[in-house]
Amino acid sequence: MPDNDIAIADKPNKVGWRRFNFTDYVSGALTTGNAKKEWIVPFFCKIIDIVIDSAGAGVGTATTIFDINRNGTTLFTTQNNRPALRSIDTGYYKWTADGLTDRKPPDIVRLVPGDVLSYDIDQIQSTSGATRTIVNIMVDAQ
Repeated sequence: MPDNDIAIADKPNKVGWRRFNFTDYVSGALTTGNAKKEWIVPFFCKIIDIVIDSAGAGVGTATTIFDINRNGTTLFTTQNNRPALRSIDTGYYKWTADGLTDRKPPDIVRLVPGDVLSYDIDQIQSTSGATRTIVNIMVDAQ
């Protein structure tokens, strides 16, 4: 997959609209850090969903927590609503720090051309982070 992959798919029943996916794949263990992946937004769009999945569990206690940013500032005005995966789980990330609430869109969803979309990993398990992780930020071009 190219370093800055953006997949394009037609949105059914909406002539002229396009759905785009900003994606990243990490095969090894996650580590904490800012701006793990960045994309420049080339069009006006709205975030419709953020899906994160880890196929391999990390080692140790603590919840894995991601943050999604626009121009370096979180899209989640309530920090407890960031994508989270409990240390005992694999699969889709839930929301809230306890990793139990179903996914929902972030508080800020509008993006404009030139915005820098990125994600941080704010917290991982105490010994080693989850592996084989896919980050997918889905947007509709406006």
